[in-house]
Amino acid sequence: MKGEEILFAMNDIDTRYLENAAEALHNTRVRPRRRLVRTLLVAAVIAAFMGVTAFAAGGRIQEIWSLRQKPELADQAAQGARDLARFTGLAPEDFTVRDDIHYEDGDQGQTEVKSYFYNCGKRTGTFWVNYYANGEIHMLGTRDDGAPIDMDGYSSRLEFFQSLYADPLVFKAKVEAAAPAMLDLLHADGWVKGSSEHILRAYLNEHWLNVTEYEDTCLNSSYEELYLLMDDDSAYCLWFKVDDLSVADFMYFTPQDMPNTRNGLFRALKDGTEEEWWAWLQSPDNGALG
Repeated sequence: MKGEEILFAMNDIDTRYLENAAEALHNTRVRPRRRLVRTLLVAAVIAAFMGVTAFAAGGRIQEIWSLRQKPELADQAAQGARDLARFTGLAPEDFTVRDDIHYEDGDQGQTEVKSYFYNCGKRTGTFWVNYYANGEIHMLGTRDDGAPIDMDGYSSRLEFFQSLYADPLVFKAKVEAAAPAMLDLLHADGWVKGSSEHILRAYLNEHWLNVTEYEDTCLNSSYEELYLLMDDDSAYCLWFKVDDLSVADFMYFTPQDMPNTRNGLFRALKDGTEEEWWAWLQSPDNGALG
């Protein structure tokens, strides 16, 4: 495909493809470099230009299916609405599944995963449920990045965040100490198989909490991500609200997928080499996603 053809296609691109690319980026749960953004957007342009519903980004193959064309997935789509309703305390009828279903089977920890996206009339936010082929939940998301945070006693959002992140290691220790209780709440409600006694490592990346270096990131999100490596080589990511540590999104990675996700972070946690991993991740030529 020639460069001028890409530019021409960008002028007439169906916004659905851009939305799909943006959601793929959102679901990677890493702070992306410009390289990944460019890869996803070009993939969306190519998809629009060629009239296809599959593209590769960062070594990950994603197919986009239509629920209308695959009615056999209606039962699982309805299950997703029930799961979201139980997690949020709303009703299943408050969630309307979108027609686009994403299927992923690639090298970033998504082995045979189907993703369903929902609109919700009762709450703002982004709602989705991803299922492995065996029906286990890979990811459930209810995060509203614009959700208010409890800043009682603070005059501004900046002052509040600086109170949390002025010493990232203090906040890191607080969150990691709370990790067993956070996971056990999900376990008690039947969302995850893992429980606190099987946590091998709990890790909050303090590098992302550096207000000076990553001010835009810290101050534009009410959530941060906690990583849990389990003693059976499975793993979890928990996105929690910074003011009360309540979990809005969670992801589960099977022992098979754990080594291949998050650019090898969980392998580094298992080996105790997370600082070396971080230095490698910052290299512009390592081919990592984020």
